[in-house]
Amino acid sequence: MNRNRTEESIDAFGYRVRQVLNHGTNDLPPRTVQRLSAARSVALGRHREGDPLLALVPATVASSTRERGPWKVRGALLASLLVAAAGIFVIHEWNFARSIAEIAEIDTMILSDDLPIDANVDPGFLKFLKNEEK
Repeated sequence: MNRNRTEESIDAFGYRVRQVLNHGTNDLPPRTVQRLSAARSVALGRHREGDPLLALVPATVASSTRERGPWKVRGALLASLLVAAAGIFVIHEWNFARSIAEIAEIDTMILSDDLPIDANVDPGFLKFLKNEEK
């Protein structure tokens, strides 16, 4: 029962959208109206074939979906997602390794310096260094 109400509300919404779109076609050139009519016919034909998502896909992609079969298309999509996830993982690891290398370089510079480590955190010493730079 709830499903019927949902379908009715979708149909009513579609009818209202069609009315609004049809109202605006009076001002369009005849060639544009013909092209829109042809596109609508193609979309309705795909919708009747059973896969509602194909109505949103361009004709070239939809025809290749029918030729290859849905499992090959889903496999290609899955492979694309895996490649994208692997790329994101590699970029993350590279940035992480780069930040570790930068921290290690700073630590090496601090530890190999002639000053005691406490001098680097002493506010008076930092003020002295800033005054010397001027």
